[in-house]
Amino acid sequence: MMSSAVIFTLTFFLSLFLFAASSLVPPRTLRQLLVFAFVLSVPFLIGSLITLAISHYTRSRTRRTTSLHMSL
Repeated sequence: MMSSAVIFTLTFFLSLFLFAASSLVPPRTLRQLLVFAFVLSVPFLIGSLITLAISHYTRSRTRRTTSLHMSL
């Protein structure tokens, strides 16, 4: 299964590609596709940030607990 960071990156590059191809696509369709790509990528970005925050919190808590035991 693909990670949310990979899906966000792919969606971001897809929106850049659509922006570059704007001369080939009618403006209304392009705008709809860009909004769709952005809206689709936002939940994956938020999920990635939440996962990163939880991972960071867990690691720092483990490190702090270990250092407290070492000082006793």
